[in-house]
Amino acid sequence: NKWDSVNGKAVNNLVMNNGVSVNTALKTREMYLTQSIQELMVIGGGLSKLYELYDSKVVGKRTVKPTGALFMPYLKEYYELLILDGKSTGNSYRTTYRRLEKFFAGVEPTFSQLDMTFYEKFTRYLEQDCNLAVSVISGQWKNIKKIIGQAYDKKLHASIDYKKFKRKEEVSENIALTQKEVDKISAVKLEGHLDKVRDYFLIQCYTGAAFADITKVDTDNISDGICSFRREKSDEVSNFPIHPKVAAILKKYNGKLPEMMSDQK
Repeated sequence: NKWDSVNGKAVNNLVMNNGVSVNTALKTREMYLTQSIQELMVIGGGLSKLYELYDSKVVGKRTVKPTGALFMPYLKEYYELLILDGKSTGNSYRTTYRRLEKFFAGVEPTFSQLDMTFYEKFTRYLEQDCNLAVSVISGQWKNIKKIIGQAYDKKLHASIDYKKFKRKEEVSENIALTQKEVDKISAVKLEGHLDKVRDYFLIQCYTGAAFADITKVDTDNISDGICSFRREKSDEVSNFPIHPKVAAILKKYNGKLPEMMSDQK
């Protein structure tokens, strides 16, 4: 009675088996199978080899040869596990993966192929084709270097020149918005999801709440004019007074902010 036979999963994420969400476990196993098939296409073998690759992931072992380890499947596994664990950083790595996916256009590079030529070509792609700001490009290289370095620590590849992948920094003199600028943003006539995004941003201006914590600013967490909640990133309790502008926005949504929309919106 807890199984949804139409969708092939438990009726909700709260259905547990040995302390683990059944639906989360299914997503993880499906991911392991997808990765095993991708690796099988590289190293070759039949159904018995597929079983071997899959079983090795279930018990936490890797069988792909270090010199031939594929970069993209490893990156995909990394961000999917972050998302399964509820980590907001998973979305950042997923964005990096999607940009790399378009750049490689179906090619599956190994870690050893991520050389300085790749660095120069992908940087030009981000600058010219994607027209991204310097700070955004820097964030993409931060993610890529993190993945390569982590894989190196796990001995999935030999040392490559990834430490030479320099992150350019954009120097800005605009440290913060003035009150006049904030008021100007507040006065703009907006509708739909843009209106919600503006309200989220104004609340961040008046509270200092991180983007991941913004929906925790609600009347349930307010007592005697002070809002308190536990920050997702640091796991520390944050306390701050509610500004009249914030109180007005909360009143607009009956005391509780609407659910966050996608990063793209």
